[in-house]
Amino acid sequence: MSAFIVAMDDLQARYPDSVVLIVHHSGHGNQERARGAIALKGALDFEYRLENKDGTRTMVNTKMKDAEAPEDRHFTLQNVDLEDGASSAVLVPANAPSRATKLTTAQARGLKSFHAAYEKYSALHDDGSKGVKRENWRECFAADYAGEPSGMRSAFSAALRSLIDAGLIKQNNGLFQLPPAGETGE
Repeated sequence: MSAFIVAMDDLQARYPDSVVLIVHHSGHGNQERARGAIALKGALDFEYRLENKDGTRTMVNTKMKDAEAPEDRHFTLQNVDLEDGASSAVLVPANAPSRATKLTTAQARGLKSFHAAYEKYSALHDDGSKGVKRENWRECFAADYAGEPSGMRSAFSAALRSLIDAGLIKQNNGLFQLPPAGETGE
């Protein structure tokens, strides 16, 4: 794996205005992580997982080294006819798949800490929107976290991602907010 990582770094150095994209398989037992050596994930600047739920493909950011994680992107496949009778498929932007209304335990904890952070730290952004900064929300999550201290950051990140995926929280201009009424599906 080390030789592969060095080769990819060499490619990036040789072509500095390019991005090296590696397609990798998910794990056998845990579909939410890549299979194989952890050294690969450590060497990545960003990582995405592609999920398929009821025909909607969702691109989920699972690592972003030097920036805020972008929101998930949703697509459907659309067949297109090519020359000579051939066909292919293209990704077409789509809405997020419908979500269940029952909260998981992690979502409930995350939402509770979000509301606590909103009451204590809500900030007004330049565009007039109000929201909570990530570090303030994480502080409130940590204050109520009952697990091992070493797992708090990953538990917070998982709860945050789950709430965004479910459409219960949105991110706007670096602030986390509740979506406007009618956008949550409730």
